[in-house]
Amino acid sequence: MSKRARDDAPDARAPPPEREALVAWLLSCGCVSVSGVEIRASTEAGSGLGMFARAAIEPRGVIARLPQRCVLTAQKAKVSELGRAVLAQPPGGAPRCSDELLLLTWMAIGRRDGAHPFHAYLASLPCTAPDAPSWPLRLRLLLRGTSLGVAVGAARAKLEVEHSALLDALSGTLPIAQRGADLEGTRWAAGMYRSRGFPAALCPELEAPEPTLEVPPT
Repeated sequence: MSKRARDDAPDARAPPPEREALVAWLLSCGCVSVSGVEIRASTEAGSGLGMFARAAIEPRGVIARLPQRCVLTAQKAKVSELGRAVLAQPPGGAPRCSDELLLLTWMAIGRRDGAHPFHAYLASLPCTAPDAPSWPLRLRLLLRGTSLGVAVGAARAKLEVEHSALLDALSGTLPIAQRGADLEGTRWAAGMYRSRGFPAALCPELEAPEPTLEVPPT
């Protein structure tokens, strides 16, 4: 005897909530010309969301126009609660927090914090970072004895030292580790940043009118 599907059963064809949240966020930020593309889950498990064309795109055509407010930058991190806490640190104390580390820490927090202005974007990214310093130990061990293995070890150690110093500096004012910026969260952010970043010159920080970044097909 056949069974009827429960009315409250999840629809396997329904788009993932991360996709719905990302599209809603983009539209609320003023992103336009997104009708010719589709944002959906990648066919590779754990790879997050991807953008796919619904039809052929003309040479030099524009896929989408992204307002600058959709672009994640260290400048935006500096005016956040985290950035203000970092900038308020007295000189001569803990080692200076670099702009990159500040951005990575803010990204790690935003991945878990639903009130973060970039949460919808960060939550839509893959669960694992693609760069070698983020590889699991069994894969990093395969690099032993190579120059890449040495570079990976140095990169991991450098981030650990810098992250620990930032934790110590902010421990009395802003417990960032409890908000998602633990070492692994920050390491994830580093992999996302380095695999998806682009030169700041492509989107200069300008005053109103707010510039837009055109995303051409590649």
